[in-house]
Amino acid sequence: MLQRGGRRRCIATSSCLYLKHVTFPSITVFGRLVSALPALVELKCNYVDFTHDHFHHDAFGLNDNRVKIRFMWLEPIECTSETLIDFLAHPSISGHLRKLIFIGASQRCLLQV
Repeated sequence: MLQRGGRRRCIATSSCLYLKHVTFPSITVFGRLVSALPALVELKCNYVDFTHDHFHHDAFGLNDNRVKIRFMWLEPIECTSETLIDFLAHPSISGHLRKLIFIGASQRCLLQV
């Protein structure tokens, strides 16, 4: 990390995040990363996977730490559990969401909202 917050400032002002071939320990950890980027408005994930599909609703308050993501692209997603859907529908995650493209691993499941 650079002295005096140089790199930290750059990360905090990033508006677009592209993740490819990343495995997170859980959906909650993924959510914490997304929530830690206050300027994030666009999120693209290719081949993102989760070791466990745990999502703790209490980690994200209804009004606290609302992300400003307006566009989210998830492709292909191996984990299509109810837990992932709960995460995407949580008010702190979906509050500003305008477009969601969700493509399942079989390429047959396409959801565009």
